[in-house]
Amino acid sequence: MKINNIHIENFKGIENRDFEFNSQFNVLIGENGTGKSSILDAISIGMGTFLMNTTASFGLKGTKSRPLLKDEIRKVIISDDNIEFSDVILSGTFCIENIDDCISWKREQKVGAKNLTVRDATDLKKYGREVLDKLKTNEDLPLIAYHTTGRLWGQIYEKIKEGGKEKKIEYERIGSRLDGYYACLDPRSIEQKFLNWFKTYEDNILKFNKDKALYIAFKNSITSMVPDWQEIHFHWGLDDLLGKDHNEKWTPLRNFSDGYKGIISLTADIAYRAIKLNPHLGERAVLDTKGIVLIDEIDMHLHPKWQKRIVDDLKETFPNIQFIVTTHSPFIIQSLRAEEVINLDGGTPNEDPFTKSIEEIAEEEMDVENAHRSLRFNKYQEIAAKYFDLIEQGKKSNDDIATNELKKELDSLELEFNDDPVYVALMQAERKSELGV
Repeated sequence: MKINNIHIENFKGIENRDFEFNSQFNVLIGENGTGKSSILDAISIGMGTFLMNTTASFGLKGTKSRPLLKDEIRKVIISDDNIEFSDVILSGTFCIENIDDCISWKREQKVGAKNLTVRDATDLKKYGREVLDKLKTNEDLPLIAYHTTGRLWGQIYEKIKEGGKEKKIEYERIGSRLDGYYACLDPRSIEQKFLNWFKTYEDNILKFNKDKALYIAFKNSITSMVPDWQEIHFHWGLDDLLGKDHNEKWTPLRNFSDGYKGIISLTADIAYRAIKLNPHLGERAVLDTKGIVLIDEIDMHLHPKWQKRIVDDLKETFPNIQFIVTTHSPFIIQSLRAEEVINLDGGTPNEDPFTKSIEEIAEEEMDVENAHRSLRFNKYQEIAAKYFDLIEQGKKSNDDIATNELKKELDSLELEFNDDPVYVALMQAERKSELGV
């Protein structure tokens, strides 16, 4: 299942817009406030429709589908004491196998109503019922997941009661393929859940010679995404995932930076869901599972070196997943083809971004002026240009107010740039020229 297009009306800050997506990678770019995260939220509501009548506990904070939140309804402020609400309409198409096999859906919430209606999403709900019919067969289930900016801080811990007290579950229990949808639209991470699965599976391999296929699928996805890791294992004493680098050094996950932990957690989450949904695919469960993954701020906490490769790594590790992500990073954009960029500020790339320099990306795709220099340097350059222009006109600082003010500014600049001998010499030469020395 992949999303082909979406219509968004009166949702958060979006009044009325349509978006189309390609089948593999889509990157939303634009200034803050243009609606990048809002588009992901709207898509998640559509994604949360097709299994809403099932027993899967996959919605926001345990609900059965992704609800419309009160603050997501677009408001029009007429005056200080008058705010008008609008009817929310979300619609679009999901393609099941290919572009010729698509399901239309529509969700609405009228002003004053409590919930989104689903009467226009009948076909999508019917597909959800077909998915349930596949549970006891070897037919593939689609993967859906939404990773918000809160993925590093919010955690979901499964708990059980023992002796009247609640305690965290420390092992993987036998469950259903529907476990692959557990909290998939919740902004919190299920890190403890996939770690419990991994350590239980690894333990069963050692104790009971369990088949390694799914274990290998999970492990390969992690080592594919983390360039420094050659091997992973779970350490029961440390209660953590360990990675081994090129130097044969083992390091616990908790000791890594937020950037490393974010990528490992993201990768493990997708791989775990693919394996739970489609265990019959064995070692190719991660590679062959299809679906949709939304990621807000994909560059969050990543060094530019990793930003440059993260898109290609995701494509290679999850070749059948459709990704829709947001970013503010020119390094992310530089790794893309033109059709993979959705610019909310308007316009489409006139050529593939991967052929451009970072300065060109920043200036042409992100509307950053003079990206090759800092704002401070550009300001200094502008002041110097004005000063030199006045000097060429024959103006002098001792009898012209504007020239004198610029000269004072340049005097202070000389102190800031005193480690640049060329700049200092130029300023001194110009002042001597003005004085006729």
